[in-house]
This record gives sequence, C-alpha cells and structure tokens, in this order.
Amino acid sequence: MAGFSSQHQQDILQHFPFAVGSLPVWYLGLPLLTRSMTHADYLPLLERIRLRISSWTGRFLSFAGRLQLIKSLLSSLTNFWLSVFRLPKRCLQEIDSLFSTFLWSGPDLNSKKAKISWLDVCKPKHEGGLGLLRLQDTNTVCILKLIWRLVSASNSLWVNWWNTAANGACVLCQGYGETREHLFFSCSYSSSVWSALVQRLLGVRFTISWATLGPMLVDSSTPRLQLFVMRYVFQSIIHSIWRERNARRHGEAPTPSSSLCRFIDKNIRNRLLTLKTTSGYEDGLPLWFQTHPLSTTSRS
Repeated sequence: MAGFSSQHQQDILQHFPFAVGSLPVWYLGLPLLTRSMTHADYLPLLERIRLRISSWTGRFLSFAGRLQLIKSLLSSLTNFWLSVFRLPKRCLQEIDSLFSTFLWSGPDLNSKKAKISWLDVCKPKHEGGLGLLRLQDTNTVCILKLIWRLVSASNSLWVNWWNTAANGACVLCQGYGETREHLFFSCSYSSSVWSALVQRLLGVRFTISWATLGPMLVDSSTPRLQLFVMRYVFQSIIHSIWRERNARRHGEAPTPSSSLCRFIDKNIRNRLLTLKTTSGYEDGLPLWFQTHPLSTTSRS
C-alpha cells in the first residue's frame, strides 16, 4: 500500500481481511516489477521454452517441422511477454539462441550445428531467409503499440487515469508542456545544449527548429562526411536529453547542461575515433575538432 503511513495501513488491515504483499509478485503468468528486469525475473520464460522443446519428439521432426513449431508455439510463448515488457537485450539474445539451436539440432540444443547466423534466418523469404520475425523488432512494435494506445485510446479507463496522473510540465525547465518541439529543442536547457554542440558545426544554417533540422538530415546535397557527423551528433543529443529527462522524472539529481555537453562531446569523439580508414568517414574526428576545440567542451 504505497502512499500510506504504517498506522494507516494497520487501520485498513484491521477492517479488511486482506493479506499484505509486496512487489515483485506474479500476476497472469507475468512478474509485476518496480525496477529493471533481471535474469531471475525472465528465467521462468526461458525455462518454459526449454521445457516445451524437451517435451517434443524433436528427433523425429523434420527441419520444416521444427521451423513451424518455432513460428507457432514457441513464438506464442514469447509474444505474451513481448507485448507487456521491454525485455532486456540479454533475454532476447538467449531466446534467439534457444530458437536457433532447436531449429538446427532439435531438442539436443547443440549450438555448434548452426549453419547460418540467426540474423540471416530471420530475413524475409525474398531476401533468402526463412521469414521468422526478429524478437527485438517484435518487442519494439509491441511497446510502440502501448504508447499509441496512450495517445489515441481516449475511451480507455486506464488511459484516462494515466493522463490525469501524468505531469505534463517540462522537467528540464519547469515550464510549458512537454511536447517534442519543446522538450528536445526550444526548452532553455535543450537549446543551450544544441547551441554549444551544433552551432559551429552548422554555421549560418544553425537552428533549433525540428521543422528545419529534419530536412537537413536527409539533404543529399550536403557533403557525405558532414552529413554523417550531423546525423550522429543529432542522435547523441536527442538520446542524451531523453535520458536526462527520464533521470529527473525518477528523482535523480539534475545534470547541468555544461556537464551534459561534455559527456556528449566525449561520446562523439570516442565514436568517431573508432571509425576505420576503410569506412570513408575517417576524417570525421578532424572535422569535429575543427568545430569543437578541446578547450570549449571537453574541459574536466
């Protein structure tokens, strides 16, 4: 019972014969969690898949038969979880490994018998694959569907409760509504990050308007190297602002915009440094140095 004092909880329990529980608990075959999912949380899903595989007389199934079982029964086991949780990457990798080893070796689950990588197996048939859906893609679609319901399902009781309880103010500047344009671009916090990291890169074309930035990122007339750096910087800033927003939503200490700029700058330098000479983008780091001297953003 969250939000109540201990005395209030005791008063409720004296009047109602309810048992007191605590999260995490299992409901309808799924764990109800208040934290990030761990290996112990999704282990029952892996065990159910292994148990189902071992229950089949897989040694007498053809390759096509095992493929059909993966498409139907095994996928149905995972889809229930995929539709509710954003499963950890490690969990998806372990499930993919189980599917792959079952496809190639049957219930023996011998990973050494795999003849083709699982990514190739999951390609569409017209591209040479077997038409299986990648779990990561399926999980992303399911989570986006939940977000779409929050936006569009106005008659849902749960959605109405969520929208009533949600705080729409921007946590970065404590003002205005948290729209895409405001949160990522026009907010005073976000705009200071854009100015520090992008203004010299774009020069006279610099803007903090999404309506103008969007076309810039797909403008084929921009030199290839500059366009690559622009796109990577754009992704890094958007991702970092979103993480900072979520951190503040969950009660973490705010990061000053200058510290966030140094963090993003360091990530960009490290990424550009790893590009091989054969990639065609090996001059990305010198380009970034030209627009971002070490003295402006990387000072510790």
